[in-house]
Amino acid sequence: MRPLGTRSWLNAPDPMKFSQSLASIVALSVLWGLSSCRNPSETTVSDPTPSPIPSETAVPDVTVPTETPTETPTAAPTATPTPEPVEQSPATIPTTPTPEPTTTPEPAEPEAAAVRVVSCLTTMARVDDPDAPLNVRSTPQVADGNIIGQLDNGVFVSIEGEEGDWWKISDPVPGWIFQNLTDSGCNEKVARVEFATNTASATLRDRFIGAGIHQYYLDAFEGQTMTLTATEGPLPLVMSPTGKELTGGAGMQNQPTWSGQLPQNGEYTLEFPSNFRGYEYATTVEIQ
Repeated sequence: MRPLGTRSWLNAPDPMKFSQSLASIVALSVLWGLSSCRNPSETTVSDPTPSPIPSETAVPDVTVPTETPTETPTAAPTATPTPEPVEQSPATIPTTPTPEPTTTPEPAEPEAAAVRVVSCLTTMARVDDPDAPLNVRSTPQVADGNIIGQLDNGVFVSIEGEEGDWWKISDPVPGWIFQNLTDSGCNEKVARVEFATNTASATLRDRFIGAGIHQYYLDAFEGQTMTLTATEGPLPLVMSPTGKELTGGAGMQNQPTWSGQLPQNGEYTLEFPSNFRGYEYATTVEIQ
């Protein structure tokens, strides 16, 4: 065993390999020296050849041909099958109520004049008994033994008074007769004619049983025109506020109409006189 300070033989270089490396180094040194001896005075340095700068190559404009669009064939329409019609119930159409026709109101007719009876007095009657003759009694009642006379139908009697349903008569036989078995009316009547607004006419209508007089009073103004038209019976007399008769007796002359201008303001009287038999009358009076 060797001491620790010595190389191991295992790490020593190989003598053969070392000799070869040394020979190579010597040869390279000789060659370098020879090259240096050829031109001892100058060393030629060659300038590097500049590399050419490549020039831009012009790219020619190339027109790309536009392709003509190819016509796409239109597909033939496909027939859509028509669905079978579905039967529908008729729609209910709302009915609009027919508006009531608008009627133009007719002008209101003027109100009729009012004829107001002030007084009525019966002074005569005519017998009208379905079981004639009519009994005349001594007292206003039906009792045994009080019949004092009898009257035939159509006989006129003069009336003095009344009590309940009984007339007290003086002619032709004094006594009492039952009112409902006679025909009677107002022999003496007083009435007033009152014209309504926008009304200037009135109809005077009544009848007499026996003798009597009917008087109608109305107000009028001077200058107004009064017109009388008789539809039944005679015309009345027209008395001015001073009592003057204005018609000249037109009714007694059987004239159906009369018209005249009123002389003054005031109350005028239309009079229907009756003789013993009486009559019916109807006369229209108009003031304008």
